[in-house]
Order: sequence, then C-alpha cells, then structure tokens
Amino acid sequence: MRMAAVFTLSVTSIGLRTALLPKWLTALGYLAALIMLLAPFISRWGQLVFPLWVMAFSVQILVAGRRPQQRAAEVSG
Repeated sequence: MRMAAVFTLSVTSIGLRTALLPKWLTALGYLAALIMLLAPFISRWGQLVFPLWVMAFSVQILVAGRRPQQRAAEVSG
C-alpha cells in the first residue's frame, strides 16, 4: 500500500500545482494517501481506498474532457 500512497501523493501534488484537479479531489487524494499509509494498522478495508480514489480521479478526467466538446457544440450550433 505504500507504493499506492506514494503514487497518489505524486499525482495529487502535480494536479494541485498545475491546477488541473479541483481542490476537493486534491484534498481527497491527500486523505487517501494518509489512509493508505496507515491502512495496514487500522483495517483491511483501507485497501479499498486506492481503487476508489483512482475511480474518482478517472471520472474527473472524463467529465473535464467532455466539457470543451459540449461548449464547442453550443457555440457552433
């Protein structure tokens, strides 16, 4: 889980510094990384944090990718 925590911290930090991720997702990323670092000591349910964070991150990318296409269609239409 430590590798997943480091990956989450890296991606979240890059997203925060480049302003590509919304603040709620960066906060969720830092929280997820903290939970993943402590997960082996707390509960086995902590192992689900990484897949859930990846899903939230992926949905955000998909939603952000559709926005310019919708605006372009509205402007031309």
